[in-house]
Amino acid sequence: MRIAGLMLINVACVVLTWQAGTLVTMLIAQAACLLSAALLLKPDQFSGHRAVAAAVGFPCLLLGFSLIITLTGTTDLADIESTLGASYQPERADLLAGSGSILGIMAAVLIIAGCGIQAGWFPFHLISGDLFERSPASTSAFLALTQRAQALLIVGRVGGAMAGFEGTWQLVLLILGVASALACAVLVSRCESLRSLSGHAWLLHGGVLAVGLAIMIAEPGTANAGTSGDSAAADEAAWQMLNARETVLLMFVVGGSALCGLLACEEFLRLPDRRVDFLDDLAGLGRQSPLAAASLTIPLLTFVSIPPLPGFWSLVFLSANAFLPGNESSTSPVLVPSLLVLLALFAVVVGMLLLASRIVYVMSLVYFHEPVRRLTASGGMLSLTTAALASVVLATTGLLPGRLLQFLHSL
Repeated sequence: MRIAGLMLINVACVVLTWQAGTLVTMLIAQAACLLSAALLLKPDQFSGHRAVAAAVGFPCLLLGFSLIITLTGTTDLADIESTLGASYQPERADLLAGSGSILGIMAAVLIIAGCGIQAGWFPFHLISGDLFERSPASTSAFLALTQRAQALLIVGRVGGAMAGFEGTWQLVLLILGVASALACAVLVSRCESLRSLSGHAWLLHGGVLAVGLAIMIAEPGTANAGTSGDSAAADEAAWQMLNARETVLLMFVVGGSALCGLLACEEFLRLPDRRVDFLDDLAGLGRQSPLAAASLTIPLLTFVSIPPLPGFWSLVFLSANAFLPGNESSTSPVLVPSLLVLLALFAVVVGMLLLASRIVYVMSLVYFHEPVRRLTASGGMLSLTTAALASVVLATTGLLPGRLLQFLHSL
């Protein structure tokens, strides 16, 4: 009952944040999410790291919202956007209020820091690490998804409403994205368990999402037109490039599906007396259970964007949006891509390559090593079915990109 109540409250908080029109509503949803974890998780799952994160993250968010209210005099997101737009992005140059206020810059930094704890961005990823290590697989997957979804909604909606401060939001998000990717590259070399590998893959995924959010906030006008018209026009529009907002949505759904499949497979492979605490426990899995081996490797390869899995398409569209003109050149009025965005994208790809090297080692254990012991998985067929279903969905969507694009454009 505790877990069911926790899941219900978290879903309600995500929906409330998605529909919120004011900062107060978002703050209430955030408080409810943090309190539900503190009250409903068992004491051995709610660690000191989670308590510190809640004690630090919520005040940061509260202070950041307070600074926005001080700057604009309103809590309504639409009014905030119009007020800041009139000051920092007016139609007439003589009405420009100058560069962004220090209050707005501080608010952006504080809000990103407060949400970074839930999103699992480095260096705020300790709470996610505890979540993966202490909680059951189903609880870990669900809380990781809902908490990151809520954090992304707050950052995306508030950052998009703060007209004139796009550069600040982009810079901080790019720093966190690069830090998360490089931290994953360093930490993954030390991981010995399948759960630890899942946590590092989720850390890398958070870095990729941070870069996507930075592009989305700084380049809000890249949305494609709708797919109205005859069927031929609709089919042609279905193959148009995803804009930054659609790319972030795609990355989140793909990463969430991969995480669910990976943790479901880990739960299935649980030994009678312990979890898969050593990667050597996976030796020979491909010979003993080809379905479990495929259900393990497809989500792992999705995280590192191996074609033709949907993680590859996420990276393609992220790269395409990164190369869209966004900054004025210092020598001409021609718009050029942002150098910081391109460098951040390169760092993310480096992190993926280093994570891929660890995944190659895991795959060699699974498919080319002799089994250490006879397969004694005790997780049950439900876990294996969930992992297999997630893998089938990932493979199918990766092989049918046209249908995927059409679906995302229609949202």
